[in-house]
Amino acid sequence: MNRYVLLVLPVAALAACVKPLDVPMSDIPKLGSLSEVMRANETVAGRQWKQIGEDSYTDEEFAAFKDTGQRMEALAERGKSFSRGPIFDKHNDTMIAQAKALTAAADAKDAKAASGALASMKQLCKDCHAATR
Repeated sequence: MNRYVLLVLPVAALAACVKPLDVPMSDIPKLGSLSEVMRANETVAGRQWKQIGEDSYTDEEFAAFKDTGQRMEALAERGKSFSRGPIFDKHNDTMIAQAKALTAAADAKDAKAASGALASMKQLCKDCHAATR
């Protein structure tokens, strides 16, 4: 029994460290660290990655894309407060543009543009992490 506890507790503690952070728009300006911004980015955008490459979306999915675009734009703006230098800032500016593109695609109910914006956002996250971590 003690071995079980010794194995489970560290795993549970680690899971708590990477707990999703689903922040409403009104609370994004209150995020106090880059770590919180990044956790919120992954929570907000990460749930949409599985939608990349689809040929069509429902009205509910387009509504979720619009929310994602708006929150990712706000999160990128908030991320500027915790700059890691010019490359990081450039990636933030690019994320803002891509988030706006996702919002516009959702408003137009343009599946191809929405999928493209999501794919670009996902790749940007990978590129930024590779360049700034």
